[in-house]
Amino acid sequence: MTVMISLKPDIQRTSPQPAPLPVSVIEVRPETVPVVITGYGRARAVNTVILSARVSGVLDEVSPLLKPGSILPAGGWVARIDDPDLKHRETAAQAQITGLEEQIRELRVTHASQKERLKIALRNQALFRTDYDRTRGLIKNKAAARASLDQAERALNQARDMASMLTLKVQAFPHILSRQISRLEEKKAELALIRNDIRHCRVISPLSARICSVSVEKGQYVTKGQELAVLADDQLLEIEVAADIRDVRQWLLFDSPIQPVSVNGFAGIQPVNCRIFIAGEDNGRFNPGMLHRAVRFDEQIHALILAVRTDTNSLPGTELPRLAEGMLCRVDIEGAFMKNVFALPGETVSFEKTVFVCRNNRLETVRVDVIRSQNGMTYVRGGLNPG
Repeated sequence: MTVMISLKPDIQRTSPQPAPLPVSVIEVRPETVPVVITGYGRARAVNTVILSARVSGVLDEVSPLLKPGSILPAGGWVARIDDPDLKHRETAAQAQITGLEEQIRELRVTHASQKERLKIALRNQALFRTDYDRTRGLIKNKAAARASLDQAERALNQARDMASMLTLKVQAFPHILSRQISRLEEKKAELALIRNDIRHCRVISPLSARICSVSVEKGQYVTKGQELAVLADDQLLEIEVAADIRDVRQWLLFDSPIQPVSVNGFAGIQPVNCRIFIAGEDNGRFNPGMLHRAVRFDEQIHALILAVRTDTNSLPGTELPRLAEGMLCRVDIEGAFMKNVFALPGETVSFEKTVFVCRNNRLETVRVDVIRSQNGMTYVRGGLNPG
């Protein structure tokens, strides 16, 4: 037994070596990256029109396009309202206008005649006055009878009365004429309103738009002002998205370098380009848009509601995703630029704001300053060197 132990070789002890780990390494360089603020919202038509009846009557004709979802061309016929009373009112108003025009013509002719008669009456008055004075002188000289003076005075009074009456008529003519002209203009305005109502018996679409809803049907009696249909112009759409107030203050561009103190005072936000994607579609196609304005501040979610607008017909000939009212959209709003930052995949940065750096084939933990995370990437400064 002793011999066997002595023949056993000595065991050499070595320190354990760590097993190599396979890792993926990326090279980083400082770069300038635009900030993108992302939000979600539903598209809403900016121009919405409520078609209403301008007259009362029965819908005796309805366009076959009058149904939800149809596209009406600008100036397209929608429906016709039958109101037979309008034709009778138009005829009566036209007859009254014709009568008033004839009265005005007669007034002008009569006025010209009365002016001539007034000249004659004034001349007769002067003649009868001369005759009266001559007869009165003869009476004083006892060369004429008293009856002659009475007769001359009677003739003078009649001439005065005729001249006074004609003078009043001539002076009253402008007032009478003005009153008749006012009545004529009133009747013409009434006729214009009646004819306007007759034109409105034919309901016309004021713009090229999509029919959102229809409230009536053929044969139904409608009253003036009653809603017939609601139209929406899908060409100009607006999307309201919520943006974190911190992102707004830090990254959005303002007309003034001094940002507003009140969260309700973001009136100076600059319009910037936006990209609008249909939510759920990952084909990379988007509609261009523009930041339009700040709508309001939502205290519950502590976010600023921004309005982004897009003109779906602004780029003719391009294959863009067709946006329509009600679609849920993802909106990317361009902000300021992050300068001298390193772009890292989001999973490489821990919650403790550290990353692994390969130095001399060894992994080291380095603390970094996280500037922003967006689109799956995290942008950092500090702790890293190019390479």
